[in-house]
Amino acid sequence: MIGKLENKGDYHTGPSINELGDSTSTKKSWPILAMASTAGLEKLSGLSSYFYQGQAKDETKTYLDGVYSHIVRGDVILVEQGNILMPSVVTMATVEKRDISDNSSPPINVPITTLIFSPAAKIGYGSDKAKIRIWFNARKAGVLERIPTATVKLTDILNKPRPITATTPNRLPLTNADIIIEDAEGTALSAKGHLYNSGSTTKVNITAITTDGFSGELVKPITFHWGLTKVTRGQTVARELLGDGDATQSWQSFTLAKSPLTYVTDPYAPNGRRAELAVWVNGIKWRQAQSFYGATATDEIYVVKHDKDHNTQIIFGDGELGLRLPTGPGNVIATYRFGVGGNVDAKTINRLVKPIKGVKSVTNPLPATGGEDPPTPEQAREQAIQSTRVLGRLVSLPDFEVEAARFGGVLQAKAEWAWDPVREDAVAKVWIVAPGPGDPSPDLQAYLEARCEPGTLVRVEKAASWGGPLFVDLEFDPDYLPDQVEAAVDERLYDSDKGLLAPRNAPIARSLFRSQLYAAIHEIEGVLAVRGLSYGGEQMPAAVPVPEGHYLAITKSGPYTITTLSPT
Repeated sequence: MIGKLENKGDYHTGPSINELGDSTSTKKSWPILAMASTAGLEKLSGLSSYFYQGQAKDETKTYLDGVYSHIVRGDVILVEQGNILMPSVVTMATVEKRDISDNSSPPINVPITTLIFSPAAKIGYGSDKAKIRIWFNARKAGVLERIPTATVKLTDILNKPRPITATTPNRLPLTNADIIIEDAEGTALSAKGHLYNSGSTTKVNITAITTDGFSGELVKPITFHWGLTKVTRGQTVARELLGDGDATQSWQSFTLAKSPLTYVTDPYAPNGRRAELAVWVNGIKWRQAQSFYGATATDEIYVVKHDKDHNTQIIFGDGELGLRLPTGPGNVIATYRFGVGGNVDAKTINRLVKPIKGVKSVTNPLPATGGEDPPTPEQAREQAIQSTRVLGRLVSLPDFEVEAARFGGVLQAKAEWAWDPVREDAVAKVWIVAPGPGDPSPDLQAYLEARCEPGTLVRVEKAASWGGPLFVDLEFDPDYLPDQVEAAVDERLYDSDKGLLAPRNAPIARSLFRSQLYAAIHEIEGVLAVRGLSYGGEQMPAAVPVPEGHYLAITKSGPYTITTLSPT
C-alpha cells in the first residue's frame, strides 16, 4: 500500500510505502517508510532509449540525472509519474560515464548513476522525463497497526471458508452438516455447512443461514457447534401398571397417572404427530389406532383420548370393534413420556437426568422449538371440524392448507399451484408460518406427499416474517375505563389465537388493508374513532402488500395514543 505522507518533522514531505506485498496479508503491523530524497532522469537523451517502456524484460537500465551514491542494491524506491506511484527494489546501482556530446568529437563523458530495479516501473512511452521522479532514501516513519474488528457480518461468513480451531478434527469431513453459529454475547444462528481438514488446518464453509430474520452482526469470538443431537421434551414413565383386564367389560379404559402425554413429530403418523406411548397386554404389545371405525373383533388395538384437563385415557374394544381385554391381574402395562410445550429459552437445558457415558455437559445454544401446549377445547373442536374437510385425502389447495395447519409447529398455511421447471409439471406449493428458528418443512412435505394423489408434486417452504411497527391513535368514550378498552383492542389485534395481526391469522403473500384494521378496532365497545394509523414510521397506506414467501409480522409500537372526549 502506497500513498502520500504529509510529514512535518525531520523528513522531507514525500510518498510513503508500508509493504511490497499482498494487501490481504494477515500480518498485524507493517513499517511505514517515508522517502526522504528524490532524483530525476538523465535529461540529455531520449526517454525511449534509456527508460523501461513496459516490455517483458525487467532488467532495463534507468539513467538518473546525476550521481546518487546513497542508492545501493536492495534499497526500496518509488517511481512517480503524475499521480502514479510504483514501488520497486533496486537490484543494481552503478556509476557509469555517459557521453553527452551527441556523437561529436572529442566525447564529453559525465558520470551518472545507473539503476536496474525489479519489478521494473511501467512508465508510459514518450512521457516527459521532467515529470518523472525517483524517490529513495527510505526512512522508518512509523508503524501501521491492524485494528481487529470486533464484529462479523453474515456476508463475511457465508460461502467463505474460514480456518477454525477444531476440538475433534479427526472426525471430519462433514458435508451439508447442521451447524450452530454462536457469538461472544450468546447470539446463536442455525446454519448448514461443510467442515474439512486442509493440510494441518481445519476449515468451515457456511453455505446457508437457516435462522429466519437475523440481519445484525456477530460479536467475536465466534464458535461453531456441530455434531448436534436433536432432543424432545418429555419424562419417561417405564412399565406403569394400568390395571386388570376384564373380558366381561366393553370399552374398558384406564387413565395414565401422569399428564399430558408427549407427542413428537412424525410425518407418517396421523396429523404428523405420534404419541410416545406403548401398551402391553399379557406381555404382548398392542397397536394404537385413530379410532375403532373399521376394526374387527380380533384386532389388538386401543384408542387414545384426552379430556379437557389433558388427562390421557387408554380405551380398548368391545369385542366387535376391537378385541376385548383378556381377564388377568395386572396384565395391562404402559410405558410413555409426559410433558409437552415448553419452548424454553436458549442455554436453559444444562443438565442430564442421568449420566451418559462420554457426555460431559449439555446445552442448547438455540431456543427450543416445535413444542406445543395441548389444544384448548375450542381449538380441539376447530381442528375436528377442519379434519372433516379432508377425510384423509388431499385433492384441492384448501385441503393442503387445512392439513398443513394441523401439523405440529405450524400456525397456518397458504397453498397455490406453481410450475416446476425441472420436472416440467405443476406443483402444489405450500407456504407455512412456523415462528422460531426450527423448520418443519421437510417433515411436513413428506406428510403431505403421503396423503395426496400419487404423482402429485408437493413443495413446502417456511415463510419468512416481514413487516414493521404499527402505531394507533384512538378516541375513547369517556363512559368506559381506558385501560379496559385498550386491553380489548390489544386482544383484538394481537391475541395469539384470534388476533387479526397474530402470526396464526396474518396474511401470507397478500395485502393487509387499512380498512380491516379500522373495522376490527371499531368492533370494540368504548372506541369512538380511529384518529390515525402509522405503519413503519409513516402514515399507513390503503394496503400493505406482503411479498411472496413472507407473512406479515406487525408489532405494536408503544402504547396507544388515546383521546377521551369530555362529558358534555
